[in-house]
Amino acid sequence: MPFVDYMFFTLLYILVLLAYSVAINSHGTARTVLSFLIATVVLLGAVFTTVDYMSKEKVRKLEGMREKEEREKIEALKRVERESELRVKDKQLSAENQFTDFASDCVDKALALTEEILYSNPGSEDVSDDQFEAIMAKSKRIKYEAKKLQDSWNGTRVDVPGFEKARSSINDGMRYLIQAADSFVNWFHSEDESEEAQRMNQYKASARAAKENLEKADRLLQTKK
Repeated sequence: MPFVDYMFFTLLYILVLLAYSVAINSHGTARTVLSFLIATVVLLGAVFTTVDYMSKEKVRKLEGMREKEEREKIEALKRVERESELRVKDKQLSAENQFTDFASDCVDKALALTEEILYSNPGSEDVSDDQFEAIMAKSKRIKYEAKKLQDSWNGTRVDVPGFEKARSSINDGMRYLIQAADSFVNWFHSEDESEEAQRMNQYKASARAAKENLEKADRLLQTKK
């Protein structure tokens, strides 16, 4: 109970005591009856005020408890929301790291195959028969590895926002790499020098286009790390 309220009720009941004290010390029937009547009214007023105060105090305490519970519920909900947001961010960050690691690995492997195609020159006069056979075998290996790499890339589609441009560049790079690998293998089945030159131009151009797109994808992935 606040000090002001405590003093109020103290004075109130002192007044009740004074009213009964006056009634007890009254002389004459009429005066005594009137004094006790006034003292009783004062007592009833004090009791009513006390009961009313206690009821309101109880209501205030209940309201205070409800408000405290509401605050605790709101705080609990906020904590849950913060924890949920942190879990979502951690999950998104984990997905981004997984995507960048996988995509970077695919890009590195695709670039290595592209470089092999670009720096292969089976039509050179300095190439011996054994070297020619080795380059032919290499072309088949590159075609096989390029197709396997493209299947691996297409088979793992991690849906991570913000990587659309990098994914598009890798898709284009893979497509050009497959074209280059096919043309590289087909070069060995050319019927004349004109067809050899045409197919060499094809696989070199496709390989350069693949390299350009893959290097672009690599730069985009590096900015995300």
